[in-house]
Amino acid sequence: MEMKFVTYFMAIAKYRNLSKAADYLFVSQSTLSQFLAREEQELGVKLVSRNRSELTLTHAGELYEETCRNMMELQSSLYKKLSDIEQSKTGHISIGITPQWGGEMFAEIYPIFKQKYPNYLVNLLEDTTKPLLEQVVKGTLDIAILAVADDAPVSLPSVSVSREELVLAVPVSLGKMPDCQRRPGTALKALDISKVKNENFIISCSGTAIRDITNSVFEQYRISPRIICEINNHSSSLKTVASGLGITVIPLSYVDSNPHISYFSIGDGVFWNICTVAKRNFKPCEPDHYLMDLVGEYFVKERMGN
Repeated sequence: MEMKFVTYFMAIAKYRNLSKAADYLFVSQSTLSQFLAREEQELGVKLVSRNRSELTLTHAGELYEETCRNMMELQSSLYKKLSDIEQSKTGHISIGITPQWGGEMFAEIYPIFKQKYPNYLVNLLEDTTKPLLEQVVKGTLDIAILAVADDAPVSLPSVSVSREELVLAVPVSLGKMPDCQRRPGTALKALDISKVKNENFIISCSGTAIRDITNSVFEQYRISPRIICEINNHSSSLKTVASGLGITVIPLSYVDSNPHISYFSIGDGVFWNICTVAKRNFKPCEPDHYLMDLVGEYFVKERMGN
């Protein structure tokens, strides 16, 4: 059956009126009448029953409509797959990542992606959370991979790929902290952050999700922190902590066995969500889906490693 005739019958089934269906299709009513009569004659069954006000699908007509709908879905799926093939050759995507972990993640997953889609262009922008969100809203970025507070509302289409605890990294040199070094298979002890409110703090720069979350923690515990340094790289922050200069807040995945640092949960636990946020009306093709799958796998592996 020609797809034109599939469209004819789907319009008839939708409007239950030949005149309205003909207007919708920009064809004459007689064209639809002839099509319907021909189909019924060839099939040997009635597809519609007629009364004064509207057409009603018979049982055979309902089966015919279901088949037409399946054919349209198959056609749409075929066109999508053909488009994806072409997109994989010449397509592109613009992605925003945050500097704290985005570079490390992309360096690991991009070679894998490139093996499967060698000609697919990925435009990468590294920035803090707020500017990235602004560019996604404007539509200058297709997707941003970023972290937001656990309870933060996201107005754009988003998919959570990981939920991670944020913890305190405290210099062992402070002396009054118990040994809470994290060991494989053990949980962190909780620390009331107000007990270290008079210590020096090393925090992330403004515009980052972890800075906003840290500020919220300070407000919750009514702390006016003595900030001595702002650093956007978690590994660098930990080196500063290890030297005894101050305390910082880091994702759990950065906890290591450094003998100069003790790690603690913050109160009952503070978390953030790592998610992909897409611009409105973004229609990902097959390479885009594959890239997002690699992002999800990366964070699963990171979480399993801790």
